[in-house]
Amino acid sequence: MSDNRFNKELTQKLVDTILELQALQSLDSFALAGGTNLALRFNHRRSVDIDLFSNMVVGLEGLALIKSELEQRYNGNLIHCEIIDPEAGEQYCFLRAFINKDVDFTVKVEVIQNIALLDQVETVDKIRCSPKRILDF
Repeated sequence: MSDNRFNKELTQKLVDTILELQALQSLDSFALAGGTNLALRFNHRRSVDIDLFSNMVVGLEGLALIKSELEQRYNGNLIHCEIIDPEAGEQYCFLRAFINKDVDFTVKVEVIQNIALLDQVETVDKIRCSPKRILDF
């Protein structure tokens, strides 16, 4: 990181966690979204969670694979991990996890599928980011 962008709004622990998550094979179609994406781009606010969006439908099987990879990668540091709303169907369920990265740092991660993107995924400081314009319907 060549500038101080992360010093204020994104802690190095959060950035490291994003990069770790994006290195998982099951998350290769997911990009950083939400407030953390905006904080990375505009340095406008502190961010403490990670939202990963994909325009693909990975379904229950794909989310179960992501859950399995998170359990393997984070082992005892994965405090909670569940697929939310599986009864809503393949394209509407999502995954929520809490990862304990340090004694004073636990990060909430949400993995959300089936989000329409208006533009291509962009890379910002080695992090796959959802484009500035998204359309979720």
